[in-house]
Amino acid sequence: MKISLVLFLVALGVGLICGDEKAPKAKDAPEPSSSTENVICKKCNCDAESKIIECSNKSLTKMFSLEDWVALNATKDDYEVLKLDHNQIEEVDVQFPALRFPLKVISFRNNKIKQVIGKVFINLDYIEEIDFSFNELEAKSFKPNVFEGKYNAAEFQPLLTLKRLRLSYNLLNNLDNEIFEHTKHL
Repeated sequence: MKISLVLFLVALGVGLICGDEKAPKAKDAPEPSSSTENVICKKCNCDAESKIIECSNKSLTKMFSLEDWVALNATKDDYEVLKLDHNQIEEVDVQFPALRFPLKVISFRNNKIKQVIGKVFINLDYIEEIDFSFNELEAKSFKPNVFEGKYNAAEFQPLLTLKRLRLSYNLLNNLDNEIFEHTKHL
C-alpha cells in the first residue's frame, strides 16, 4: 500500500514537472460568464476612475435586476454615483441590494417615473442624494416605507446619510408627513 502511494505521488510529481499535454492549462480555464457578469456596465458607461455609472440617455425602460446588481457588486470597482437620467423608466421597482461600494448619489431625472416601491433604498448605507426631478410622481406614489432604513429589533432605523431628496417638476401638490419619518437629515 505504501509503495503504491509513493509511486503515485512520484508519477504525479513527474507529470507536474514535465508537463502533461492533456492537462488543462490556465489559458484553457473557462472565462467567467460575461452574460451576467457585468450587464450594467455593458449597457452603461462605468467609469471606475471618476466612480460614476453613467446610464443616461440609454433608452432604459426598467430598472436593472437584482442579479445585475449582484454581478456588478462582484467586480473590484467602486462607484459613488449612479445616473439614470433621460430614460423611459416608469417604476423604481427593484430594491437595491447591499452594495460593496459606497453608492452616494442616484439620479432618476427626466424619466417617466410614476411609482416607487417601499424599502427600495433600505440597503444603501451611504446614500446622500436621490434625485427624482422631472418625472410623473404623485403623492400616492410615495408610501411612508419608501425611505425606510434597516430594521432593528427595537426600532426602524432611518436612512441615516440621506441629505438631499429632489422632487421638483413632478405632479406633487402635497406629501404625507410620514414619508419623511425615515429621513433624519432632510
